[in-house]
Amino acid sequence: MNYKILKARNFKCNFYVLGFLVLLFFCACAKNNTKSQEAAAASESDLSEMEVHNTVPIAKEIVSNQKSRVRDAYGSGQYGSSRDGGVRTHKGIDIIVKPGEKIFSPIKGNIIRQAMPYGDDPSYKGIVLRGVEQWEGYELKIFYVEGLFSGTATEMQEIGNAQDLTIKYPRITNHIHVEVKHKGVQIDPFTLWQYSF
Repeated sequence: MNYKILKARNFKCNFYVLGFLVLLFFCACAKNNTKSQEAAAASESDLSEMEVHNTVPIAKEIVSNQKSRVRDAYGSGQYGSSRDGGVRTHKGIDIIVKPGEKIFSPIKGNIIRQAMPYGDDPSYKGIVLRGVEQWEGYELKIFYVEGLFSGTATEMQEIGNAQDLTIKYPRITNHIHVEVKHKGVQIDPFTLWQYSF
């Protein structure tokens, strides 16, 4: 075989091998870059969760030995539970109470207004509590409570009495409903207590 032809074929073969190796190199770089970005995003998410847990003091109980409503004839009272056949999710947690039971403020804050859980039923009321001092940036809505609708509440101060929800929903586990926002963003209320109950 002609030496020049053989040399040309070897050169062509080496050129393809080199191109293939370059392609592998760029694929590996892209994969590592994606992994680095994912790791950075995960660590940023972990950091923001750690920041919340490290900077937020633990809230006081709203009622003594508080327990959340798990499931009854009307569904679950846990944060994020399905509502209306999956059309929406539950924005808070439901804490089991007896009608007339004393309700205490879990944080220090200003009661800025009365809340109305149902636009068509003014008999049920609630409280909007905006945190102050170490609770700055937190806002709580506490539904099914008849009580204070203005002023400042300290931690563990009595702010009202639980209403009877079974009048509206027979067979439901009587409860109050607690929603929490932090800097305007809806969050899991369990974050305040830093444990599930």
